[in-house]
Amino acid sequence: TRFMASEAGVHRFGTAGMGRIQISADGELLVDETMPPAADPAAAFMNPPQAYIARDMQIGDTIDLEFEAQSGRFPGLAFVSASIGYRAPRMTAQAEFDRAVALAKTSDVAIVVVGTTEVVESEGYDRSDLRLPGNQNELVAAIAAVNAKTVVIVNSGAPVEMPWRNDVAAILLTWFPGEEMGNAIADVVYGAVEPGGHLPTSWAKSLAEAPVSNTDPEAGSLNVVYSEGLNIGYRAYAAAGTEPAYWMGHGLGYTTWERVSIDAPASVACCENATVSVTLRNTGERAGSNVVQVYVRRRESAVARPTHWLAGFARVSAEAGTSVTADVTIDARRFQHWGAEGWTQEAGAFEIIVASDASLADGDIRTIEVSA
Repeated sequence: TRFMASEAGVHRFGTAGMGRIQISADGELLVDETMPPAADPAAAFMNPPQAYIARDMQIGDTIDLEFEAQSGRFPGLAFVSASIGYRAPRMTAQAEFDRAVALAKTSDVAIVVVGTTEVVESEGYDRSDLRLPGNQNELVAAIAAVNAKTVVIVNSGAPVEMPWRNDVAAILLTWFPGEEMGNAIADVVYGAVEPGGHLPTSWAKSLAEAPVSNTDPEAGSLNVVYSEGLNIGYRAYAAAGTEPAYWMGHGLGYTTWERVSIDAPASVACCENATVSVTLRNTGERAGSNVVQVYVRRRESAVARPTHWLAGFARVSAEAGTSVTADVTIDARRFQHWGAEGWTQEAGAFEIIVASDASLADGDIRTIEVSA
């Protein structure tokens, strides 16, 4: 191919793939490398090794490029995997960093998008830590230092460390929303819709404080040891008496809520469901939604149990100043435990806690007597 520069600066031309890679420019062979195969064929496809050349060009300069790829091999597999890439001239990383901070300093609101990418996790390979790649944490901290109204949008498929979380005005977790991400974020940021999501997992302050930091199989086998037992996720934090950065169930919206009443049965027969009715009032100035969460706890038990466990939840919506009732069904299984004889019911008192998240910090408690 022949390339003509439309802007001055350093242009990069490269390729990624497995096997022998060659790149020639204006008839001169500049790259001739054999890319070693990864241990996992999926990883080789998703994150293949790369090679490139760089050329400082002025507007109108041309370059004749030739790329050649010869197949790489895995045991029992033969395939060709290659791609051609181009990167236009860009500022240095430090110049971009400084420009972002300067723009934030003179802006009414600073919106910073951070997240993980296929560079650190994808099909065939996982992250080795919870840090945001590169200097994203440093960028957020620098922008928050010059703009009190900093909103951080986290584009991540799993928890990440956020050491700046207490220094920014808001955090919007978008997960990996796909091609409509821009429109969706605009709707939320401008207030057209409410960010009504609640965390399905607890987020650690750091990897060192996470209950489980490694899930690799035992050496020489495919066995994975689940040493946490019943205390998975939020249960581990509760059992240890430690605080994550955010508990499972946490989530804020654009309005506020007040619990008006809680109606729970005083007793329930063995193997029957229980229904808890929670009436909420929207005390804010606009419509919104809330996820009512009901947890179960047993103070005295003859069997090992978590400190508490999620038993049911329901989402409700209400206009400003109005009330709404959520009926949350607690399946009979939530009162049972697994033993040598299968699922068994232990008779006695169970506490029902209605709370905003798994910390139970604002929990309202009711007691249900359950029959065996």
